[in-house]
Amino acid sequence: MKKSYIGSIVVTLMSLLTCAAQATCIEVNSVNTPPDATATFVISQPGSYCLGSNTVGESGKNGIRIDADNVTLDLAGFAILGVGGSLSGILINNHLHIAIRNGSISGWGSAGLVGMGL
Repeated sequence: MKKSYIGSIVVTLMSLLTCAAQATCIEVNSVNTPPDATATFVISQPGSYCLGSNTVGESGKNGIRIDADNVTLDLAGFAILGVGGSLSGILINNHLHIAIRNGSISGWGSAGLVGMGL
């Protein structure tokens, strides 16, 4: 009996922590991470970012460009999907301490993930 009670507490705690983590992230979208001529979304400030849905690229552009140090990008189980003529799924421009997790990147014309060196 104690094991199932403790297991329930652990599962509930994990669910609460997951919800708290999602609530503190900045959603990648056209308002929070506005596009420019070379990327569909641009992360220009440090912080925790997350996807709220699958992200589909555009021809001639990178999907998400990261232009800041200390960025965590949680794909939250979603995918970053390329299209014909698209460039890279995620482009990291000369920055450090970047973490990308919990999703997939596929179908990009150049590469799924590119990290430009310092």
